[in-house]
Amino acid sequence: MSPGQASVIVGQSVTLSAQVTDEQGNVLSGRPLTFSSGTPGVASVSSTGVVTGVAAGTATITVTSEGKSGTATITVVPIPVARVNVSPAQPNVTVGQTVQLNAAAEAANGQALPGRTATWTSGAPLVASVSSTGVVTALAPGTAVIFANIEGVIGSSAVTVREVPVATVVVTPPTSSMVVGASVQLSASVRDASGAELPGRLVGWTSSDETVAIVSSAGRVTAIKVGTATITASSDGKSGTATVTVTAAPVATVTVTPATASLTVGQTTTLAAETRDANGTVLTGRQVTWSTSNASVATVSSGVVTATGPGTATITATSEGKTGTATVNVTAVPVATVSVSLATVSLTTGGTQQITATPRDAQGNALARPVTWQTGNASVATVTQAGLITAVGPGSTTVTATSEGKVGTVTVTVTAPAVGSVAVAPLTASLIVAATTTLVATVRDVSGAVMSNAQVSWSSDKPGTASVTQGGVVTGLVPGTAKITATAGGKNGTATIDVTLAPVATVAVAPSQLNLRDRNGQRTGQLTATLRDAQGNILTGREVKWSSANTSVAKVDGDGTVTAQDPGTATITATSEGKSGTASVVVQS
Repeated sequence: MSPGQASVIVGQSVTLSAQVTDEQGNVLSGRPLTFSSGTPGVASVSSTGVVTGVAAGTATITVTSEGKSGTATITVVPIPVARVNVSPAQPNVTVGQTVQLNAAAEAANGQALPGRTATWTSGAPLVASVSSTGVVTALAPGTAVIFANIEGVIGSSAVTVREVPVATVVVTPPTSSMVVGASVQLSASVRDASGAELPGRLVGWTSSDETVAIVSSAGRVTAIKVGTATITASSDGKSGTATVTVTAAPVATVTVTPATASLTVGQTTTLAAETRDANGTVLTGRQVTWSTSNASVATVSSGVVTATGPGTATITATSEGKTGTATVNVTAVPVATVSVSLATVSLTTGGTQQITATPRDAQGNALARPVTWQTGNASVATVTQAGLITAVGPGSTTVTATSEGKVGTVTVTVTAPAVGSVAVAPLTASLIVAATTTLVATVRDVSGAVMSNAQVSWSSDKPGTASVTQGGVVTGLVPGTAKITATAGGKNGTATIDVTLAPVATVAVAPSQLNLRDRNGQRTGQLTATLRDAQGNILTGREVKWSSANTSVAKVDGDGTVTAQDPGTATITATSEGKSGTASVVVQS
């Protein structure tokens, strides 16, 4: 047999040839040959001598001819490993967890080669370790490449190790109370799902209202102003909170500056009140109440002192029960003259002009004294107490500024521009009886400019349906439609008003209980029904229907008269527009 020895890979073949000779060594051809395998589970052989590797091992192939035989030794070797695939290829685990890796060998043609043994190693044993069976244990955050070696061929898996996820964040103390300016240290405990604390985790701190309290990156809270703030500690998307309540430090002292002030009548000065706590720290934003010991000498409002008459007054500032004072001395300087900024003013209706008046002493010095303004004819021009003159209607009048009996005057002449149009708004409105609405008339001159002070007269074409005041206030009187007209300078504007009845909101029956006798005594009694709208206004002229829940005890007619029948109790109901009220009728024998 040749070859006498051969190696073949599992699944591959090799061809053996047999030579038959006689006793002298001469080759004999054409003789029948029979091939057989001593271990067909290792190698099989065909009738023509083709040997095929079946499994790793050694097999003896025998060829027989006419009782004679020859042999060949065949060694079958495994298919060589070409690739090692490790799965999963990129697992993610948290510290302390494990994951099973599997190594699969493949031949060059992709054929799976089961039963091959892998040797496992970790490229980063401080991040993840691996057992001899491929079990990976996560040790620290990072990435470790795990290698599987099968017959010299290496495959790998990149294992990503993450930190144990945060499950809860607990902030202590959960509640804190402090005064403005004080601080408190909060701490945050970061824990996993089992409640175990996770040291070394980053914690971020925030305040829900930094105007009330701020928090440092280390969890120290500082009170800013009175109020409540929620402090939140966050780590890896989880958070915990604590509530901080800030109260005001109590006022210990109140100091008023200046401590003394000298004024003449009519002058003013501003006092300041400074509040401090027991440590002398200035407290801001505290409510201060001001008072005077003698309002005929000096008054005070929000710290502004006004001299009203000669004398001495004590001004007191009070905050949270603590007080501070200042002394105000007032002297009087008589007004000698009042000078007016303009002697004459010419305006058209609706126009304005600001005038100033200056009281002066005998030396001509300006005095800060109150001035009273007055017009001689308000139908021509009005004047505010600030000296603003407004033209009302054509004509001429004198406006006077008076201070302590001294006067200054200005002559005001008013001419009227022509009215171009009158527009009423809204153009339409709906009212219920007794309700009101206000119409607005916009008067414009021929140039289109609004004449804000134009005289407007109002009228209703049906005053019995809807009335109107000269202020444009319309009142609904009875159901119907009325046209309201605004007239100015011969021009008109109109609005249409629809008046309807107010719906019934409540029905009250009086008395609430009526006691009657049966046929042997006082048999009748009177009930009345009062109807009201949603505002509580009494409504009249509405239809009321009466009914008895038990006519065998008491009957009621259409005007609320109840007639007793037999002893018992009956409920009488008055109904109007779907609303009802009741009374109880008791009939005795």
